[in-house]
Amino acid sequence: MGNHASSCCSNVGARARKMDSFAEGFQMKFDHGETHYGSLGGFACTLFLIISLLGFAYTKMQTLLQRKDTDIIEAFQESHFPDHERFNAENDGFFVAAALTNYDSNTEIIEKPEYGELLIEHYGWGNADDGYSYGSHALNNHYCTDEDLGFERTDQTVIYPIFERSIPEVQIYKKKFKCINKESLTIWGDYNSAKAMQLSVKFHMCSGHSYCKSKDEIREWISGLYIVLLYNNIRFKSESYFDESMVREARLLYIPVSSQ
Repeated sequence: MGNHASSCCSNVGARARKMDSFAEGFQMKFDHGETHYGSLGGFACTLFLIISLLGFAYTKMQTLLQRKDTDIIEAFQESHFPDHERFNAENDGFFVAAALTNYDSNTEIIEKPEYGELLIEHYGWGNADDGYSYGSHALNNHYCTDEDLGFERTDQTVIYPIFERSIPEVQIYKKKFKCINKESLTIWGDYNSAKAMQLSVKFHMCSGHSYCKSKDEIREWISGLYIVLLYNNIRFKSESYFDESMVREARLLYIPVSSQ
């Protein structure tokens, strides 16, 4: 039985030596209780893996150079707003109003000039040919009327019907909401565009006047206040079909004012 086992091992070893082009047989070493096998097979596997990785890297590089993934690039480009198309109140139902308030039931205006002013601004770039400078410029605003807020609807009313559960809040804050002229309710482009005009709402701290409070006093005053946005929104009702599935309504958004 022992001779038979030795004969089998000898045959396996002889065949392995024939497969090794470097004429090196199997080596079995015992280092700290671990067994290691070394042969040309391990070297060949490593070489094959390296060649495979290099081949994969080469094909991906060819793909990038030949722009074969244009479907991904096109999908990204299709999702942006072209700078030559204006999104406005007249054609697209664009509307936004803003109020500065505490989260309470106070219906009166709380803005005070010695602390600062809530402004609605255009912020743009790349519009020099159209007569706009780079950066922000404040738009003329006024406290919204009942017509602006849709409580008295006319052909000049832009706002969609207010979301039913938000009506009580809008009624509380309606004296505080600031609106801009319909002609100013327009934007174009986005952050992927060479030129664009965005709309922003900012609280500007009072500065440069003798009546202004100190920065610390202003920061303390605005701490805990909110900028409330009232804006047109379109949502979809999955249980409805066609035009009935699109619900046009005005929504509220509360944004805490940062005192930094």
